[in-house]
Amino acid sequence: MADLFRDDPATAAATLDAILADGDQGELLATLRQMTKAFGGVPAVANSAELNLTQLYPTLSEKGNQSYPA
Repeated sequence: MADLFRDDPATAAATLDAILADGDQGELLATLRQMTKAFGGVPAVANSAELNLTQLYPTLSEKGNQSYPA
Protein backbone atom coordinates (compact mmCIF):
# COMPACT_ATOMS: atom_id res chain seq x y z
CA MET A 1 0.00 0.00 0.00
CA ALA A 2 2.82 2.40 0.77
CA ASP A 3 3.99 2.26 -2.85
CA LEU A 4 0.47 2.99 -4.11
CA PHE A 5 0.10 6.00 -1.80
CA ARG A 6 3.55 7.35 -2.70
CA ASP A 7 2.92 6.97 -6.43
CA ASP A 8 -0.62 8.38 -6.35
CA PRO A 9 -1.22 11.03 -3.65
CA ALA A 10 -4.76 11.60 -4.98
CA THR A 11 -5.59 7.99 -4.16
CA ALA A 12 -4.07 8.46 -0.71
CA ALA A 13 -6.29 11.49 -0.09
CA ALA A 14 -9.40 9.71 -1.40
CA THR A 15 -8.65 6.73 0.81
CA LEU A 16 -8.42 8.95 3.89
CA ASP A 17 -11.66 10.72 2.95
CA ALA A 18 -13.47 7.38 2.67
CA ILE A 19 -12.11 6.12 5.99
CA LEU A 20 -12.99 9.37 7.75
CA ALA A 21 -16.54 9.17 6.35
CA ASP A 22 -16.81 5.59 7.63
CA GLY A 23 -15.48 6.52 11.06
CA ASP A 24 -13.32 3.42 11.60
CA GLN A 25 -10.51 4.62 13.87
CA GLY A 26 -8.55 1.37 13.63
CA GLU A 27 -8.57 1.47 9.85
CA LEU A 28 -7.62 5.15 9.91
CA LEU A 29 -4.57 4.54 12.09
CA ALA A 30 -3.45 1.53 10.04
CA THR A 31 -3.74 3.57 6.86
CA LEU A 32 -1.92 6.52 8.38
CA ARG A 33 0.93 4.17 9.34
CA GLN A 34 1.15 3.01 5.71
CA MET A 35 1.07 6.58 4.46
CA THR A 36 3.79 7.55 6.90
CA LYS A 37 5.99 4.82 5.41
CA ALA A 38 5.11 6.01 1.91
CA PHE A 39 6.02 9.61 2.59
CA GLY A 40 9.39 9.19 4.28
CA GLY A 41 8.70 7.91 7.77
CA VAL A 42 7.62 9.54 11.01
CA PRO A 43 10.36 12.21 11.15
CA ALA A 44 9.64 13.40 7.59
CA VAL A 45 5.88 13.46 8.11
CA ALA A 46 6.19 15.24 11.46
CA ASN A 47 8.43 17.86 9.89
CA SER A 48 6.20 18.38 6.83
CA ALA A 49 3.02 18.60 8.91
CA GLU A 50 4.69 20.66 11.65
CA LEU A 51 3.76 18.05 14.27
CA ASN A 52 5.58 17.05 17.42
CA LEU A 53 7.78 14.07 16.53
CA THR A 54 7.72 12.59 20.02
CA GLN A 55 3.90 12.65 20.03
CA LEU A 56 3.53 11.31 16.50
CA TYR A 57 5.43 8.10 17.26
CA PRO A 58 2.99 6.87 19.94
CA THR A 59 -0.01 8.15 18.00
CA LEU A 60 0.92 5.97 15.02
CA SER A 61 2.11 3.03 17.10
CA GLU A 62 0.42 -0.29 16.35
CA LYS A 63 -0.30 -0.51 20.09
CA GLY A 64 -2.07 2.83 19.92
CA ASN A 65 -1.45 5.91 21.99
CA GLN A 66 -1.24 4.60 25.54
CA SER A 67 -1.65 8.07 27.03
CA TYR A 68 -5.24 8.46 25.82
CA PRO A 69 -8.19 6.18 26.60
CA ALA A 70 -9.86 4.46 23.65
